Amino acid sequence: MSSFSDGGFEIRREPERDSKAGGYGFGLWIHTGGGHYKHLPISKADVEIIRREAGRALKELNDERR
Repeated sequence: MSSFSDGGFEIRREPERDSKAGGYGFGLWIHTGGGHYKHLPISKADVEIIRREAGRALKELNDERR
């Protein structure tokens, strides 16, 4: 599945969502089909969790191929 197919997603930096306390804002855009997207505001911590989980899943895949 690519980020352009139904169910695909994209993470974008959204400076306008930065908090006054110094937090960084991002948006998770999920493609729902027909050129439509759902938007979820997320934090830097959320992006880091997604990155960690993606890395874990890819490592798991590489371990299976050995």
